[in-house]
Amino acid sequence: MTPTGNRYCLGLHLWSVLTTASVFPLLLVGGTVTTMRWGMVDDAWPTSPWYLLAHWSEAVARGLAFVAEHGHRQLGWLVGGMTIVLALWTWLTAKQRASRWPSMLAFACLLGVGLQGLLGGLRVLYEVPVGRELAMVHGIAGQVVFALLAALAVSLSPTWLEETRVGVMGRNKLVRLACLTLGLLIGQLVIGVWLRQVGGRLSWPIVLHLILAAGILFHAVLLYVKAQMLDPRAYVFLRWSTLSLAVLAGLQVLLGLGAWMLGAGDGGVAREITPERALIATAHMLCGALLLVSSSVAVMRITHHLAEAVAERPPASASPVGAFS
Repeated sequence: MTPTGNRYCLGLHLWSVLTTASVFPLLLVGGTVTTMRWGMVDDAWPTSPWYLLAHWSEAVARGLAFVAEHGHRQLGWLVGGMTIVLALWTWLTAKQRASRWPSMLAFACLLGVGLQGLLGGLRVLYEVPVGRELAMVHGIAGQVVFALLAALAVSLSPTWLEETRVGVMGRNKLVRLACLTLGLLIGQLVIGVWLRQVGGRLSWPIVLHLILAAGILFHAVLLYVKAQMLDPRAYVFLRWSTLSLAVLAGLQVLLGLGAWMLGAGDGGVAREITPERALIATAHMLCGALLLVSSSVAVMRITHHLAEAVAERPPASASPVGAFS
């Protein structure tokens, strides 16, 4: 049953999905820039949103690295503009929804995108003193913003606004399992960004990275199995998020092994970057971003659509008359 005032806006929902999808090419180009170490091909910042279009002949003449770096900046401007529209649209239609979650998420998305752009610019301006540290924070924040935008899109979907809740046994344990998986992914994100920027050879970050990868795969598969065991009315809300989480976790392990074999674990250590290494390392980063999104959506769906069911106690049997006389 839909609460009073919880109206679904198709246009807003589609715009939120489009804005979320626009982050993926931004991460793709940004990951390629990091992998190929093209982050400082141009030390001028800020540049206009249309810089690449207005100076395309100069950009082509200066090479692929210059085009990729400014392409990343232009995609950042695009995502920022779309997020501003999304946030304003969400706030203007806030009275149509009983929940405050979309408005709060819209504010978080707008703040995150703005902070992400600032971090990217400061990384260019202060490359010498703290460039690597800023690059690491920039890489972490980018994936978090991706997950926030996906969460906002989910909170604006018709299934979410219907406020349907299904009682299941063990709902609280499922919440803890999903939150633990999300926590492991956040920890893995931090270690992964560290390895991409700094690198390491059989040091504690490498060992911790491997342990977290195994833990994430185990918990992702376990969450999918437990979701399948639920009532079909409850499983329908978790089907895609838990399935994608399990599949992506397996794919992430394979990509991680491939990246390690090709030397991507060296991170910022000077070494020739082959096309194969660049492809696998960037794909590994993108798969991690999608994992974070799937895990976040799974946590949202479980907490929003499932309720803890109380087991019914069997009625106490009446003692026969005269049994103790």
